[in-house]
Amino acid sequence: MKFFLLSEAKEYNHRPQIRLPYDLKDEIYIRKGNYNNIGKISIWKVHESEMNFYADILMEPVLLLKEKVKEVIQLYNQQIQYKQVILLGDKKDTVELYYLPLLENVKGISESGNRFRIINIPSLLWKPMFILCTEQNRYVVVNIEVIEAFLKRRITGIGIQAISIINEEISVYGDKY
Repeated sequence: MKFFLLSEAKEYNHRPQIRLPYDLKDEIYIRKGNYNNIGKISIWKVHESEMNFYADILMEPVLLLKEKVKEVIQLYNQQIQYKQVILLGDKKDTVELYYLPLLENVKGISESGNRFRIINIPSLLWKPMFILCTEQNRYVVVNIEVIEAFLKRRITGIGIQAISIINEEISVYGDKY
């Protein structure tokens, strides 16, 4: 099974700047995947500019997906739970609905350059999407079937970078697409 690191496409420079609510100010927990303080439905303010682009996938401060991306992921795993996040624009009264997936966190033992050491690879081989956590970063990893479904449905705002899994090591190779 082939996997890809999912990121935001760099072409879309005008992403909304999300302001987290006061009770979620401790971003350390959010970045590490602890979403207990986020309600099932949350409303977050967005600082807008004239050229804001609400892509199908937002990665900051957390992974947020639009409805059509959520539907693609549900084709491959219906057990993934979601929280709804409503983004309210502060200037143009924009209202956008996103979903925060509660993905499985996979512990990376170490990270050096473009290589990640992880454990329990056989259980990962059939997962459509998961979070790879190292001490330094968190990465969204998606299998090739989901990426192909994204591309067929013309999902906007995604960047992908191919990775390969060799025994207990994941290697990043190739250019970002």
